[in-house]
Amino acid sequence: MASQPGHRPAFWSPPQPGDIAALYHTGGTTGAPKLAIHTHEGILRHGWTLSKAWREGPDEVYFNGLPPFHVGGSYAAAVMPLSQGAHVVLMTPQGYRNREVIANFWKHVDRFRPSVVAMVPTSWGR
Repeated sequence: MASQPGHRPAFWSPPQPGDIAALYHTGGTTGAPKLAIHTHEGILRHGWTLSKAWREGPDEVYFNGLPPFHVGGSYAAAVMPLSQGAHVVLMTPQGYRNREVIANFWKHVDRFRPSVVAMVPTSWGR
């Protein structure tokens, strides 16, 4: 044990930009199930691009009611704002699928004062 590095496993090496970071299940537009490969570089580019298009910074508050197994819920409404020092309010494990969240939506807005509400069109229709 004494010969092993104290800050990381001996077998670990830093990820490279093209290395696989995540696999997301999707049916895409075809409806055929598949796994979409996400690389470290792709995730970082996604976050950086969104940080330039959306509001960024430690004073921003994001509502995240998107599923954590979806790119929007994990990268767009979580990784990106957190990487910019923003606050993320998770809208229960069920997100906007939770009827109580939707029923009390404006109470949540009043309490947390979000600057960005990440939501898909079907949620807006509820």
